[in-house]
Amino acid sequence: MFLKDNTIFHDINLTGTSRFIPIWISVVLFLLMLGCSSIKIESGRNGQATSQKNTPENLFNVSGQIVTDQQIRSVQLFKNNNPDSPPIIELNSSDKLHLRFDYMDVSSKQFVITFSHHNIDWSPSSLAPSDITQGIRRIYMNTGIVNSNERPIYRSFSAVLPNEQVTFLRSGNYMLRVEDADTGFLVMSLPFFIFENEGSIESSVEFLQSPRQNLRALHRPVNRYKIPESVEQPQFDLSFRIAQNRFWGRARTPSETDFSSPGSVMFEMEQERAFIADYYFHPLFASELSLSNPRVIDLFPEEIPPRILLGDDTANLANLSGRTLPNSAFGLPDRNSDAEYLNIVFSLDTEDTPEAGDSVFLIGDFTGWALRSENRLSYNEDTKRWQTSAIIKEGEYKYKYVMVKENEIDDLIFDPLFERTKQEYYVFVYQQDKNEFYDRLLQVNTVIAGS
Repeated sequence: MFLKDNTIFHDINLTGTSRFIPIWISVVLFLLMLGCSSIKIESGRNGQATSQKNTPENLFNVSGQIVTDQQIRSVQLFKNNNPDSPPIIELNSSDKLHLRFDYMDVSSKQFVITFSHHNIDWSPSSLAPSDITQGIRRIYMNTGIVNSNERPIYRSFSAVLPNEQVTFLRSGNYMLRVEDADTGFLVMSLPFFIFENEGSIESSVEFLQSPRQNLRALHRPVNRYKIPESVEQPQFDLSFRIAQNRFWGRARTPSETDFSSPGSVMFEMEQERAFIADYYFHPLFASELSLSNPRVIDLFPEEIPPRILLGDDTANLANLSGRTLPNSAFGLPDRNSDAEYLNIVFSLDTEDTPEAGDSVFLIGDFTGWALRSENRLSYNEDTKRWQTSAIIKEGEYKYKYVMVKENEIDDLIFDPLFERTKQEYYVFVYQQDKNEFYDRLLQVNTVIAGS
């Protein structure tokens, strides 16, 4: 069985502690938990928080990226009113950052937005709040908009930044933090980037074949950065990162750099650390799940939210849809006021039997690519399949199954082989600011490879 008592996930009831001890003690305990480097908080059952040990390798999200309240759903963070675009904006430009999410409760709610600045490795930078923003440092999100569909009722919240209340003063890695205005608790923290548009990047992707990873094809991004004159010592001041498919927590540092050409630098991944070229995602078009859909096995519309049983996802076989999947790491939830939430049951048919202590999880756009205890698979004796369920809003998403084995995430074990898939690569160029001791983000480029 996947579910054992010695699981690496444990539920913590944070909301209940304040009933028995003074509220200031609850706040102190909560902050201490957030500050612990070995714990990552994710949403759990019944509005509780779930603690996740930060030991598994290859985490998809950056350190500190969290959603602690299960009532928060359908989170999106994107640029310029395009939900498919990444949260990367240019400093001192007309670019806007859009935040959207739903709160699964009809009662009035208010949230507060703050920002923090971070180094390349997402550790806190030395910049003070007054160094990174100008204007109001705590932006209030009012009561939100109640949806017109009552199965279930929820409120939709949104914000556009920068705005007349706040502007950004520095480039680099940022974290957008959302707090509960009533309790002051941090309920969500999401990464975004501000770049200066200094210099230019030319990027291409080499296709490689390697004996490792079961003969899977590999991608090696190759990049040339034209260095601006303001960078006096590029060999010492510049740093580079490459991320695949907006998994910012898995960004890699290219070790092969060449500064021999005047005014430019070449940098690329070595073959041993190249990216998987056929990294696979299952498609989910949750707005089209009815009994007329061949993927739907059964439907229970009387339940709230309606429960839908999907047919089997078969390990190592592609689930072909013939349609383009959303690029966004948050998916494309339907933003119409009558959009519905669904309780979708997923089934995995696999010949690979996990060993004792191993666990298999469903992750995807709708989980924020975080491993959550509520989305762990368990064996269903009636269907003879491994199953889990997720509350998902109508819309378009991608997802996959991963195995946690000996505290490491294997996200390739259930993938089909030799499947042509589109891969996105994001190339970042940073400069160490020697006066203020922070990592400036000079330039960002995107290159797409595959079908």
